[in-house]
Amino acid sequence: MIAEGHDIDLGLGGINSGNLGRLGLSVSDAFDFCLNIKASAALLDGYYQVAFQDGATKTQAEAVMLRSYFGSGDPSAGEMVGYDKRVLAERKRLSSQLATIEIVEGQVQALPTREGAGGSSASTTGGSSPEKVQPGSQIPAPRWDVFNAGRQSSVLVFSNEQKE
Repeated sequence: MIAEGHDIDLGLGGINSGNLGRLGLSVSDAFDFCLNIKASAALLDGYYQVAFQDGATKTQAEAVMLRSYFGSGDPSAGEMVGYDKRVLAERKRLSSQLATIEIVEGQVQALPTREGAGGSSASTTGGSSPEKVQPGSQIPAPRWDVFNAGRQSSVLVFSNEQKE
């Protein structure tokens, strides 16, 4: 699709395919969670710095940054989709909780066994002992897993064949 000139967003941060070259990423890199978030942060920081250097206040620069990110570099296109307002509304809604979030190094949450794989899965957090999970039982996805993708595989297949 990219080779045919289609404009697509990739990975967790929705990095636009047009940004891959300047970020030094391959398509495959865009699906690596850490590289994707690092690249997203670089884009956001760049858009913020440009807005701030152009004379925007901190609040205005944040809005321009988000609009530019969601508009693939074009803040007016990003404003049309309205994701900037949703992000800012979520930040406001979660503001009291954001200050207390703690990320602990080594914190592990095992994924449940895939259907038909047999056996059971264990979940651990911190130093607590593993809990057995009954096969077929539903374990909620971790809160960071916004697409609930950790418990399933996704495959997208595209065809170029046009039938008339």
